[in-house]
Amino acid sequence: MFIYKCRRAVSNEEVLDKEEVAQLLNYRAFYLLHIALEKKLISTEGLGPLVVIPEKGSQDYRAKKTLYEQALKY
Repeated sequence: MFIYKCRRAVSNEEVLDKEEVAQLLNYRAFYLLHIALEKKLISTEGLGPLVVIPEKGSQDYRAKKTLYEQALKY
């Protein structure tokens, strides 16, 4: 339900805040975060959880690394 709410927010061009970004990371909704970053729909403080360098070998390393690199270009 939460992911659906965030997906609608992104499609309506609403900005995601820090708590929403952290929850989406916990739910592993990487594609939705990727779309939000492309559309510049993440608040400045919302970038915080995304600009943490993922540890090599950690779960979802590739997806988190891609989001990290994308957030740095934001």
